[in-house]
Amino acid sequence: MARRDWLAGDGCSSSVCIFSLTVVHLIDFVIPEGLTTIACAVIVFFLTSGFPEEAKWLSDDEKAFVRARLAEDIGDSQLDVQPTWRDVFGVLKDFKFILCGLAYFGLLVPGYGYAYFSPAIIRSLGYSPVMTQLYSVPPWLVSFTLGMIAATASDYYKRKYIFILPLLLISVVGIIILLNVHDSVHVRYGALFLSVMGGYSALPIVLCWFSVNREWKSKVSSDSII
Repeated sequence: MARRDWLAGDGCSSSVCIFSLTVVHLIDFVIPEGLTTIACAVIVFFLTSGFPEEAKWLSDDEKAFVRARLAEDIGDSQLDVQPTWRDVFGVLKDFKFILCGLAYFGLLVPGYGYAYFSPAIIRSLGYSPVMTQLYSVPPWLVSFTLGMIAATASDYYKRKYIFILPLLLISVVGIIILLNVHDSVHVRYGALFLSVMGGYSALPIVLCWFSVNREWKSKVSSDSII
């Protein structure tokens, strides 16, 4: 569920933002969107709960049910445990944290690279400025759809790597095509779909895989901070 929630929030914001840039002026959209995001963040901070025991909107039976599900999934919630700075720096000694960090950055860098430079990349294919903005939308929408399918299947089968590896291969194929094909606009544009679909869909699975499998609250909090 965490993978779908993460992907839904991030994917919707990315897709809506890019689509909106095709129909309104940048400054007219970014300022209202930013103010709305800040306002929603303040409201959500006071409405959401970190643990079932703190959720005022759940009945006692519902809290007991959620606690039982969490205990079965990750063990004791450790509500009373407060992470310390020693815990934060202690995770740096864990080789699994280092490996996950490398995996995360390996997906994050190309993902944000495309997010920020996709207009320039598509413009280099010969499209006009207006068509460049329009053609920036489909790769994100397709990758969001594939990501939701992969996240849902990963949750259902309770397996991660069997979905991560194929998605990464899809991204690698797209990058290889971009590096080697220079005489076909349609092929290069199609390769953008592959490169974005693979990396963007695998990112939430990799990130949430690590967080939900940490055995201690202090480690989960420290991992997230770093």
